[in-house]
Amino acid sequence: MADYEAILKGKYPAKAHARKVVEYMRSKNKDVSGVLYLEGQKTKMIEDNDGEAPFRQRRFFYYLTGCSLPDSYLTYDIQSDKSTLYIPPIDADSVIWSGLPMSAEEALSLYDIDSVLTTPEITSLSSSSIYAIADQVSTSVSPVDTKLLKEAIEECRVFKDEYEVPRRQPYITWITQNL
Repeated sequence: MADYEAILKGKYPAKAHARKVVEYMRSKNKDVSGVLYLEGQKTKMIEDNDGEAPFRQRRFFYYLTGCSLPDSYLTYDIQSDKSTLYIPPIDADSVIWSGLPMSAEEALSLYDIDSVLTTPEITSLSSSSIYAIADQVSTSVSPVDTKLLKEAIEECRVFKDEYEVPRRQPYITWITQNL
């Protein structure tokens, strides 16, 4: 077994996950092409309060990005094997309260993606086939298929890679030593 600490120091294998998802989708429909489109969880405010509600990233988005930034998007072009992460732009009014947000350069160094743009740059997708997840799509995108992508990610998440499995290794070791 590989040294799990060394594995976890590397980047989260988002592109490998995207390729695995596409492979599954092609097992169901050999003509799959176009773009995978996912939206991260939106920032939610606490009712009658000026604070944000606790945040948890959508699992489907996280599986294909490793990104826990709220209000982010992902496109993955199947033909070119290119992933683009869209992150919120700097809001000058909120910097005083929240500090500087993650920059495109930081995101590119942290995540297994090919390019980083800001969320306003995703105004339209130029693909005839867009795969998305039902009820997780904003009105600016018109997906062709809202079922296959969710099924593919759910199936692919069942089989863990070496990055995902080692996270449990210390716990498993502790259990086996203390039984």
